[in-house]
Amino acid sequence: MLAPGGSFPLWGTVVPLLQALGDKGITRGSLTVKRPSLGDVFLTLTGRSLREGDRS
Repeated sequence: MLAPGGSFPLWGTVVPLLQALGDKGITRGSLTVKRPSLGDVFLTLTGRSLREGDRS
């Protein structure tokens, strides 16, 4: 969800983190931020895929 002004709330965390890493001489090759899908959330919470059938 976009914050007022069209920015992502996450940037308030990511930018300082990248600056701190840069200050320590740690560089990054790339950074990707994505919104988790329903499947991602389900897998994290249950340890099972949405596609797995009921195996009981």
